[in-house]
Amino acid sequence: QGSEASKMPPAAKDKLLESHPRVVRSQLPNGFKIVYLENEYPNDRFSAFLDVAVGSIDEEDDQQGLAHYLEHLVFLGTEKWKTAEEMKDLMGTLGMSFGGDTNASTDHRSTIYTMDAPAGKDKVKLVVEILYEMMFKALLLDANIDTERGPILSEKQMRNTIGYRRSIKMLGMMHAANRIPLRLPIGLEEQIKS
Repeated sequence: QGSEASKMPPAAKDKLLESHPRVVRSQLPNGFKIVYLENEYPNDRFSAFLDVAVGSIDEEDDQQGLAHYLEHLVFLGTEKWKTAEEMKDLMGTLGMSFGGDTNASTDHRSTIYTMDAPAGKDKVKLVVEILYEMMFKALLLDANIDTERGPILSEKQMRNTIGYRRSIKMLGMMHAANRIPLRLPIGLEEQIKS
């Protein structure tokens, strides 16, 4: 009886997953990569995903939870749309619910922002502008930083389940040689509070 790993074809880890034949890829001069796939259903909507290749593994000891904290803060105002209320109103004019059609998640390797909106060239342009503002022109106001502590601490508490704690233990066993188990995306409570 061999292990599951011994049953895998040779060099399987070196094989790349083939891309969908209709995926279009391009790259802007600044290095920004675009991946485009036209959807058939729903035919009246589009989804935009912005993958920022920074996650909790990139944080220093005194920065644990910062990528996740920032994920929250960029939704609270930009140079063009100054407040969370303006951001919510803007999403509403696009037919999007704030938190339902707009969301984000942070893991060890990246932070991904998602937006689902009704189709239309003008709407695509506006969603791209919103994502640009959030990434490069976010207002990181002290008041927002203070206000967002509560929701982040609440999120941390909601995750504190037996399943989550078991997953953390497994991470520790599987990645004992690196810092993945030491860099949980939610961060450390004492740093969130400071």
